Order: sequence, then C-alpha cells, then structure tokens
Amino acid sequence: MKLDPVRLSLAAATAFGIVWTVCTAFVVALPAMSIAAAGGMMHFMGPPEMLVTPTRFLIGLVGWSIAAGVTSGLLALVYNALGNRSLNG
Repeated sequence: MKLDPVRLSLAAATAFGIVWTVCTAFVVALPAMSIAAAGGMMHFMGPPEMLVTPTRFLIGLVGWSIAAGVTSGLLALVYNALGNRSLNG
C-alpha cells in the first residue's frame, strides 16, 4: 500500500487545525483548568501565559497546520520509499 503524500499532508493539516481550534476554545472557556492541565503536561515551574488573541490564534493555527502537513508528507515519502525498497530488495 502506498500513501499519497499530498492527501496525507492535507488531512493532517486539517486535523491539527481542528484540534488547535478546539484547544483554543477550551483555553478561552476554562482558563484556570487549561493552565493547570498545560502546567502538568509540560512541567511548568510557574503559571504559563495563555492569553488568547486573534493574532496568537492564527499564528498557532497556521504554524501547527503547516508543521503537521510537512511532517506527515515526509512520513508518507519515507513510508513509500521503505515499502518500495522491501518489495524490490
């Protein structure tokens, strides 16, 4: 089975965009709980700054979506190359 790098990249970017939006909604709706959860996950020594602004939201949305798309595209290329190597080798 081969993976289509472009389709996988678009799917991952879309999924990460949805997750980013949902997480941002939690931060806005439940800031204290979000700070506590983030602090526990990332071992913060002090309270993290979780100020949500439209600019920060868009930067994170675009940044994480691009990172997910590029990473999953690379994953598909490596997966396909390894699959071809084992079939031909």
